[in-house]
Amino acid sequence: MVRLVFLLIALGLTPPPQQHDTHQPSADKPAALMSGLGRIAFVHKKFADAERSYNDVLTRFARSHYAPAAMYWRAVARYSASHDHTILGKVAEELRTTYSSSVWATKAIPWLPSTSPPS
Repeated sequence: MVRLVFLLIALGLTPPPQQHDTHQPSADKPAALMSGLGRIAFVHKKFADAERSYNDVLTRFARSHYAPAAMYWRAVARYSASHDHTILGKVAEELRTTYSSSVWATKAIPWLPSTSPPS
């Protein structure tokens, strides 16, 4: 795991380290590393690998701070591989119901299917 952290830092895919990394619960650290693996795969256009990494975050760390972002990026990876736009609308709804207070639910609002006003 230490090698993975150094790899993420070397590739510039992590935020700069904090002076005291006490703000992040220890349960979130594995989720952060798995999200980093997803990001690396996504940047290298390995969308299936990215989707798998983000799905692991969601299944293993659903209550983590990283789960809403993983849900968002899993859908983006799936869309990037298939170009099926319906994926984005579905994840926007899922984010809205599962992680409604997350910034990721807000970012996905443009993907929500438009609804016709009632007549």
